[in-house]
Amino acid sequence: MGVLVETRNLKTHFPILKGVLRRPAGAVRAVDGINLTIGKGQWMGLVGESGCGKTTLGKTLLRLLSPTSGHIYFDVPDETKDEMDLLEESAANPTKLQALRRRYDLATYLSKQLKAIRRRMQLVHQDPYTSLNPRMRIKDIVAEPLAIHKLMPRKQIRDRVSSDGMITPDYALR
Repeated sequence: MGVLVETRNLKTHFPILKGVLRRPAGAVRAVDGINLTIGKGQWMGLVGESGCGKTTLGKTLLRLLSPTSGHIYFDVPDETKDEMDLLEESAANPTKLQALRRRYDLATYLSKQLKAIRRRMQLVHQDPYTSLNPRMRIKDIVAEPLAIHKLMPRKQIRDRVSSDGMITPDYALR
């Protein structure tokens, strides 16, 4: 089925600054050496103790936070992924590997590239008390990403949300 997201040795560290001059005195390793693969059509649930880095990992995957190091590959064609693996193992053509990374590694993307790619990604928190706004109707919450990214006219968004089948009419207005 193919890989949608893959991380390799992903790290997100936050510096600890001390003294009047705010010099680095260490780092909090919120995400440290994460390797994961999410296939196309799959969902991933991330579970852990409070403060273990779950949200930091999600924000780093979406590039709401910049990683300290590592790679975030998104929607790389299988043939290209195989080619990148061979280039990494053999170190034969570092220029070609670097070009492929610039194209597919979200860790190297600039803000304009990120805006386009974020239309296809979303962070969802399970806790309904912190993730769902009680002042918004369910149909508006589902339609919000489409409206933010201006993917279609408002009428078309309303039609799409109501015809999608995800929300039954009795829940849409709650």
